[in-house]
Amino acid sequence: MPLANTDPAFDFRKAGFGEIMGFERLEWGTGHAKLACDLKPYHMNPLGIVHGAVLMALLDVTGWLAGAWVGDPNKRRSAVTASLTSNFVGQAREGRIISTSKLMREGKTLYYCHTEVHDEAGELLAYGSSSYRIRPPVPAKVAG
Repeated sequence: MPLANTDPAFDFRKAGFGEIMGFERLEWGTGHAKLACDLKPYHMNPLGIVHGAVLMALLDVTGWLAGAWVGDPNKRRSAVTASLTSNFVGQAREGRIISTSKLMREGKTLYYCHTEVHDEAGELLAYGSSSYRIRPPVPAKVAG
């Protein structure tokens, strides 16, 4: 089964999860993030609709990004998912789905987001709330 990027030179071991899933970052700034995913056959469940795990992954990654902004698009705050709730309210069989997240509140160790996923026509497919534990920065790996 092919993954999102079928370029033979693409190294999945070095890619981020969102990149492997085929997520595209549309917007990212203070307290918000917006991602898109062009649906492919491998995003679908046996009924031919987008798999719930794809929607949950979009909810999670978009929420994480909404709180990870530190003012520089080449840097981000280190955080891990502490909780994620998801509600599935629609279906998509093709096209592009778009996930938008808003940072609702942040503290010293946690931040909280509300995220929604819509189809191209604006129909709500899923929504959720999530919290992320802020981690200390990870030092860069030194080759050796």
